[in-house]
Amino acid sequence: MGIQLAPPRELTCAVENAHLFEDLEDDEFDPSRPAPVELLVRNIDPEDKEWATHHGLSKMRRANEGASFLAVTPDVQIISVRGAQPLHHDRHIAWADLPYSSEHTWNLVVEPSDGQMLVLETSKENFEHFRLVEDAFIYFNTSNGHMVTRKQEGDQVVIAQVQGFGPHEAEAALTRLKAVLSARPTPTPV
Repeated sequence: MGIQLAPPRELTCAVENAHLFEDLEDDEFDPSRPAPVELLVRNIDPEDKEWATHHGLSKMRRANEGASFLAVTPDVQIISVRGAQPLHHDRHIAWADLPYSSEHTWNLVVEPSDGQMLVLETSKENFEHFRLVEDAFIYFNTSNGHMVTRKQEGDQVVIAQVQGFGPHEAEAALTRLKAVLSARPTPTPV
């Protein structure tokens, strides 16, 4: 069948004020980053979600808990999480040698989980839980702490993530995600 290509998108690095990061290991909450946003979207093609779920589950790590990433385009990934993912931040992307990376992410739950929750730091040492229900569309800034919790080791969730859209750009983020998923590009493990 060959490689399928998704619609192109003009890409730029969207890590804001990267020069202000002095220590990548500093877990201090950064209040300058936008707060999380949660929406429910009901107009996602079920076949697109099934396609993303298939690829996410087929490449999910099985030997241990954690996240597996598939690059669909430079700005869209399919992320599957088996069990839990520990608390972390992604401030390293400020120095990532990638063609495109962004601290701004919108995350669409394509395969929900009753046993897992997305936990996001919303202020210093305070966290908010986001249920990973079908069609949840969650913005969060990866420069601040985030993790996935679980009830059981075998819990699993699949998320389609688009980078580079801020908290007030939900419609544009969803439009991009729909265009990429409907194109069915060939995913690549990260």
